[in-house]
Amino acid sequence: MQSMYLGISPYEAPAVYTLLSYTELAEDGLWFTMGGTYALPRAMTALAREKGVEIHTNAPVQRIVVENGKATGVDIDGGFVPADIVLSNADLPYTYLDLLPAEYAGRTQPKLDSLTYTASAFMMYLGTDVPYHHLKHHNFFLGRDYKKNFRRSFTPKLCRTTRRFM
Repeated sequence: MQSMYLGISPYEAPAVYTLLSYTELAEDGLWFTMGGTYALPRAMTALAREKGVEIHTNAPVQRIVVENGKATGVDIDGGFVPADIVLSNADLPYTYLDLLPAEYAGRTQPKLDSLTYTASAFMMYLGTDVPYHHLKHHNFFLGRDYKKNFRRSFTPKLCRTTRRFM
């Protein structure tokens, strides 16, 4: 299933599976965050605030502001937030076509149109107060005919995904 994180069918990229075993053997194994998955972003948030970073939550970015060819901040519902550096973790085409000014979308449009878009893995991190003893800590749930599902998900003319996800 690791190839799905890259947007590739496991039938098309079987070698991707060797990366996990290489990591486990050659890179000192797999590590788990003490305190659970959410402990890492909590620690990063605490360190960022300690260093004077202002964090905005529940504030969707309406656009990335660019002045003289340099991103200078973002517009959110509460107004303009200046920044020395702007990083976008949104889908690449969405960032170029919907968040950046139109002149940047125009420059990248031919490249974006030439790309093949596929689905990736849908991941959910759940925390519950009920134990599920029949489940392990890491589970994959696939449909009955997963080979057909992979073919439909990763074959462009059969794929029903859209380029814009937001």
